[in-house]
Amino acid sequence: IIFSVFSPPSPFLHFSSASPALPLSFSVPTKQLERILWLPEMGLKKFAVGLVLQLDEGGLPANILLVTSRKYHDEWILPKGTVEEGETFEQAALREVEEEAGVRCRIVRMLQEFSYKHGYIGQAFLMTCVEELPQSQWLEGSVRRREWVPIREALHRLRLHTYMNALVRGHCSV
Repeated sequence: IIFSVFSPPSPFLHFSSASPALPLSFSVPTKQLERILWLPEMGLKKFAVGLVLQLDEGGLPANILLVTSRKYHDEWILPKGTVEEGETFEQAALREVEEEAGVRCRIVRMLQEFSYKHGYIGQAFLMTCVEELPQSQWLEGSVRRREWVPIREALHRLRLHTYMNALVRGHCSV
């Protein structure tokens, strides 16, 4: 994983720079990445994303779970959120899907690691639904809506969220 920053980063990571005027580039091995919670001097924070699928009778992806944004109520997104202190990416992804969508899941596998916006590093997980909670029983049920959406429709709704759209496009047949 390669990150680029314009400010002096943490001394324990490996760095290279062709010129002081250019952004620094550095790589973080996956095992070290899992241990990073937040590097204040760099502004890096961890977050996790859940790509929750419903399968058709043939076992192929049919629908994707989307939720509305808390900030923009007409905007649809994948459930995601910051990894809390002491949590793994996997634990955060499961917690965020349950809090934001009221869906308890199981992780099938980790899909990918990536950076998001300035200062965020993330992992996305493929998940399947174990249980859907009634809206009155999920933490953010009063401020969000959830919907199982066909893949093509999900791509349309996620068109403004480049990394989410790419995640769906890269891991679901269209």
